[in-house]
Amino acid sequence: MIKLMIIGRRRAGMTRRDMQHHMLNIHAPLVLEFIAAHPAEAPKRYAQNHFIDATHALGTPAESDWALDRDFVTQVWATSPAEAMAGLALPFYQEKLRPDEENFVEQSTVCKFMVQEELVFCDQRRTARHKLFFVLPAAPEAATEDGPRAEQFAEVVARVVADRRTPYISRHVRNRVMNPPGGTASVDLIEEFWLDDADSAERLLALLKEGLASEATAPGLWQVWQRGMASIALEHALYPG
Repeated sequence: MIKLMIIGRRRAGMTRRDMQHHMLNIHAPLVLEFIAAHPAEAPKRYAQNHFIDATHALGTPAESDWALDRDFVTQVWATSPAEAMAGLALPFYQEKLRPDEENFVEQSTVCKFMVQEELVFCDQRRTARHKLFFVLPAAPEAATEDGPRAEQFAEVVARVVADRRTPYISRHVRNRVMNPPGGTASVDLIEEFWLDDADSAERLLALLKEGLASEATAPGLWQVWQRGMASIALEHALYPG
């Protein structure tokens, strides 16, 4: 199973609240209709994550994909990249779903990543809907002398999770970004944490930033992450599969 993560910004002139209403009450029913009509090609699971707050990167949009604020992460699961792409070619998507995207999404801001999920931890006794997404962009070639950035970042995350100051995390998924055909992904990892509330997510974000800022434990990672993004979101699991 692979997952497609779609990260985007609301259409110009639209409030975040209006975008969230459209996504939940207009677009999501179309997706569920698509799943019912085309179970073989349609997503095997489907979730929307609506941002409550988010950081943005240093610089301009020309310098970083994450210099603009984003408003949502849509997640769809498929058995393979080919299956995910096949669904996008169907008339239902082209005639109903794709035109509706224009009603709430600024398409020029959309970033799509195929990822492989790695379940790091899951407490099945607790259900949480608040999330923290933490995006680590790929490092420039010149910045690889200290070892693979993704693994360094994972080590920082492990230290923070073990810190007594860290709020309780009910689930943690490490999304390892797959390279597109014939190219290199602009992002290495997207860490995904489930927490009890938005305040807990904000505390976790502060601790992760503190860990990345330490040159003793994470040399060079702070500069890399300053080109990335973090967001606090509320999950809507609309089709759990």
